[in-house]
Amino acid sequence: MRLNSQIAPRVDRSREIRRLIGRRRATLPLLKIWPAFRSGEVVSSSTDFCVEGFPFSANTFAYCSVLDSNPLLRGAHHTHQPGQVLAAVSRGIPTALVIRNPQDAVESIAIFDGGVAAAHHFLGVYIGFHRRLSRVIERGRVVVCPFDRVIADVSYTVQALNSCFAIDLETPRSSAQDLLTSSQKMRNARGMLHRST
Repeated sequence: MRLNSQIAPRVDRSREIRRLIGRRRATLPLLKIWPAFRSGEVVSSSTDFCVEGFPFSANTFAYCSVLDSNPLLRGAHHTHQPGQVLAAVSRGIPTALVIRNPQDAVESIAIFDGGVAAAHHFLGVYIGFHRRLSRVIERGRVVVCPFDRVIADVSYTVQALNSCFAIDLETPRSSAQDLLTSSQKMRNARGMLHRST
């Protein structure tokens, strides 16, 4: 299809292979050997919590809000793959699924990575990501954290995890601005700040 030839290089085969690997919890561990992922980001037996979602849905902010007052916990995060959520659920790990309005999420990632030509591609990926998780969402096996709530209240993600999973995480002590700064540092460390196309 001609549209695919217009998608930025990072969207092509490499991303598609990662997406196929990350769809299922059985193949998810293969992501640990992928250069883009650190092994601690993928669910394992030592994972204490998981924050995951489609890219550009406040994943980093939500993750940093949990770690803010719980720095010794190990969290799985940022694979942006449904298999990560499914693996966390299968292990009984408290999991927050951050969800953003589809148009906003798709526009954000398309602007960042591929331009207008990539928007159609990412809409399909968005739909596939959430469709794969519909059963665990319906069964209440994850806590759904809407983007707007996550960014409006720094303690929202922690409170949602505590309420859904009957755990006792400490709520963040930092301000929204401090968490935003932490989020930006984390994205920078992951090479995410200056890759816009």
